[in-house]
Order: sequence, then structure tokens, then C-alpha cells
Amino acid sequence: MRVRWIRWMMAGSVLFLAPLGHAKKELVDGIDAFVNKRLVLHSEIMDKILNGPLILVSSYPAKESASQEEKAREDKINTALVLERVQELGIKVTPEEQDDQLHTLLGQKKNAQLDLTELQAFLAQNNKTMEGFLEDLETQMLVMRFMGREIMPQVKTTDRDVQAAFLQQSQHRDQSINIQFRHLLIGVRSGESVEHRAQKKKWAEEAYEKLQAGKEFQDVVRLYADAESIQSPSAKPLELKLSDLDAKLRAALEPIVKQSLETEKNAKTSIPSYTSPVEMADGYHILYLVKSEFAENETFRQNKEAIEQKLRQDLRQQTLENWIQKARSKAKVLEVVR
Repeated sequence: MRVRWIRWMMAGSVLFLAPLGHAKKELVDGIDAFVNKRLVLHSEIMDKILNGPLILVSSYPAKESASQEEKAREDKINTALVLERVQELGIKVTPEEQDDQLHTLLGQKKNAQLDLTELQAFLAQNNKTMEGFLEDLETQMLVMRFMGREIMPQVKTTDRDVQAAFLQQSQHRDQSINIQFRHLLIGVRSGESVEHRAQKKKWAEEAYEKLQAGKEFQDVVRLYADAESIQSPSAKPLELKLSDLDAKLRAALEPIVKQSLETEKNAKTSIPSYTSPVEMADGYHILYLVKSEFAENETFRQNKEAIEQKLRQDLRQQTLENWIQKARSKAKVLEVVR
């Protein structure tokens, strides 16, 4: 007598098989998510965890601290969305291309090429079939072509981006920036009285107020600076590395330098600006930044390629996550809570 089987769903998340006429049910699989009309089965998630790859597209929006199961589930959902887009774009993999990719993979073994017989034996040991392996290979190829078509054209970095990333590392920043600046000094001589020093401080504050009101820096210098420290308006600005500036003056100027570099990066123009009065032993200093620029050095050249790769990797990930976010907002995605 032949036994017929029926399959049904309970609680929207578990699949069972049972012989007709019998009450006992056998758990077969579970549903972890719905992506439009496609089911993501629990067995698929477990297979990713056990046999990999755990992440083929992206585990977004799962957090880094999420479980492997959650990451695998989110990746499976995202892969389904990508494959739908692949179909819309008409991206395909021919049998010849798949065969070429297979032979490329087989030839990547370091000591000797892996032949098909060894591959089949390996798959059998892991309860896999060649048919399933080729399906996975095709999926990977389609995902890569999607990335090349939709994501990578948006991943662009410039020399400015690489320089900015390098300068974010504080140990490199000051030694990798050249600055041009003008200098206002209201000097305080050794032995001057407290009253005289207070008057000099008041003048420095007045000079700063005039700068804030829009008065030209050189005009303010002529009004307030010591005669011996006044530069001719036609004189070239002082030039040096930011790291060579006195620590106290450097701390006052650094935010302005950062603003200048960011403005050059975004608008390709610099914004000269000035510090508030800086009190030092010899008097009150106000620095006026004329220009700041990146100064390439050997450390930068040694790290440039690695920095650029990291930037592109981060930008690629962010671009992909943005795409996933939009795709999910348009699709019908339901994750089953057990």
C-alpha cells in the first residue's frame, strides 16, 4: 500500500509532513522570512551557517553584535532582493561562463589543481550535490555582476579623500600640512607692569573685534602691532609646517586649518581666517591663515594604497546598504518571529 503525504503550515512559520490518516507530525523545516513571493527557509539559514558563505551580499541591517543566524537571515533576504534586480536588469550567466569560472576556481588550489572528481567527493562528504554547487556558483556570479553594474560605478575616491583620511590620523596631521599665515603681535616686554599688560590685552581684544567686524587684517596690524613686528602689505606670508608652530599657537590655528582643508576639498577654494588672541610670555598673538595645503611625505606615500582601499571598501559598503534600504522599502519583506 502506497503512503501519501501531505504538507501544511502552522503558525505561519513551521512546515510539517505527516502520512494521511495519522495524527503524528514530523517537523521538516521552518520559514524565516518572506521576500515578496519567495520563502526563506530555516534550512537555508542553517546551511549558510554550517557551510558558508555566511555573508554573500550584506548582513545589513543586522548589527555587528548580532547572532550568526540573524546575519545569515538578513543576507538571505538581501540576496533575494539583489537577484530580483538582476532579473530586472537582464543580467545572465551563460553555461560557458559558469564553466570557465568553475575551472578558474579549481585551478586556484596552491599545490595542485583540484579535479572534478575530488570536488564531487568533497561535496558528497558535506551532503552537497554538484547541481547545488553550480547553482550557488551562478548566484555568486550574478551578485558580482550586479555589484559591477549598480554599486561600483558610485564608488569613487579622489586624492583629496585619501589625503583627508590620512590627516584624520592625529600622528600624521600636523607634519603633513603646510600653512601660510600673517601674524599680529602686541608685545609685552619683560618687566612690564600688570597695568601695562592689561592694556595690551585690551588692545588685542579690540583688534579681534575689528577683525570680526570685517576690517582688513593688514589694517588691524598697522593699528595695533608693535612697529618692529609689522610686515609690509606686499610681503609674502610666513610659511612653515603646522607641526613647526608653537604648540599653543598651533592649538588655536588647527580648527581654522581643518575648516580650510575641508572647504578646499568640497569647493576647491580656501577660506582665510584668524584666531582669537593667544596670550603668551611675549605678548598677545593673532594669526591670520592665508592658505593651508596637504604636504605629501614618505609616510603618506607608504600608506596611500591601503588608505584608498579602505575608503573604497567603506564607500562600497555604505552604497550597498543605501541600495538595500531603498529596495526593502519598496519590497514586501516579512521576517517571521518565532
